[in-house]
Amino acid sequence: MSACFDERVDYAVNQLWVKRDKAEGEKAKQMLEQAAAEGNADAYYFLGRCYLGECFVDPVFGFEENEYKGNEFFRKSIELGSAVGMFASMRLAGFIPPEALLCIRHTSRSEKSGMRLSATRMLDSLFASF
Repeated sequence: MSACFDERVDYAVNQLWVKRDKAEGEKAKQMLEQAAAEGNADAYYFLGRCYLGECFVDPVFGFEENEYKGNEFFRKSIELGSAVGMFASMRLAGFIPPEALLCIRHTSRSEKSGMRLSATRMLDSLFASF
């Protein structure tokens, strides 16, 4: 792979999603955890994938499946400014940050009462802050 990511993230991506090397799986995940602990936004995204089951990481690794934790890592990657995290988590997982869901719920209630709000505008302003 190229030097698009931190060395640890690059190594982990290569082992978990390119080579799918079972022997290196735990080490690769630990490297993502270390990079994430240091604030690496991309590491949070890939770490989130590790917790979301076989659609996101090969089950041969036997990682714990925890949807809450995976989504929290996606959210953290977005908060820290990972473009990979933002686009991939929204595209692959249909992930929508909880703040956006509040906007959508508010819009739905307002439309029922006759007030028409634009969810698109609300979401645009929300994501502009990232």
